[in-house]
Amino acid sequence: MSDMSQEGSAQNPTPRINQRVLVATLFGLLCGGYAQGAADRTIPAIMSMVQRIELETAYADYQDSSLYRTSVLLIATF
Repeated sequence: MSDMSQEGSAQNPTPRINQRVLVATLFGLLCGGYAQGAADRTIPAIMSMVQRIELETAYADYQDSSLYRTSVLLIATF
């Protein structure tokens, strides 16, 4: 009888694992989106302080640079 209960429990983890992976993926996307939004606001301010340029110029440089945006995306992914 204990063999039957073990068989039933062995078949159930797969749907539960799929749900956990889906929830983890959605949470990761939410965190990544938040990090991207936060970076869009803070990185130009940091750039303007470090490079001693105006905030508007730093914001334009950040928006035009694919390197900065890709770096933020990669960091947010991890």
